[in-house]
Amino acid sequence: MPQNRLRCVAILLEIGPGKPEDPVFNLAKHNVRAAFDAAKRRARRAHTRDCKNAGKAPDPKFLANLRFHDLRAEGVTTMLEAGLTPAEVMEFSGHKTMHVFLGYTRFRKLELARKLSERNEGGKSGS
Repeated sequence: MPQNRLRCVAILLEIGPGKPEDPVFNLAKHNVRAAFDAAKRRARRAHTRDCKNAGKAPDPKFLANLRFHDLRAEGVTTMLEAGLTPAEVMEFSGHKTMHVFLGYTRFRKLELARKLSERNEGGKSGS
């Protein structure tokens, strides 16, 4: 078992009773989906309220296309931006091939521009 996975198991064992193979969250798939949908509805209501308070028209498309599965891509991207290596993120996310893993990356233009700028300032322009 990889070292980082062993650390995770040790932490989970400290948190509470159970076997290492037990689920961390004892939730059925439909409960997770229902919680996501409820959070999305709350966020849309808050957006509508905040826009009205600011005297602006709410965007009817706000979070309209957000799917639960989009969170996986967001998590992968956030971990990469935090400095984890692709191999570390793949271990965490469960991706087995780089081809599939790369389909979950959503690099942000501003983040890429910042990194390129930092490299150029550090004399690592590559030319």
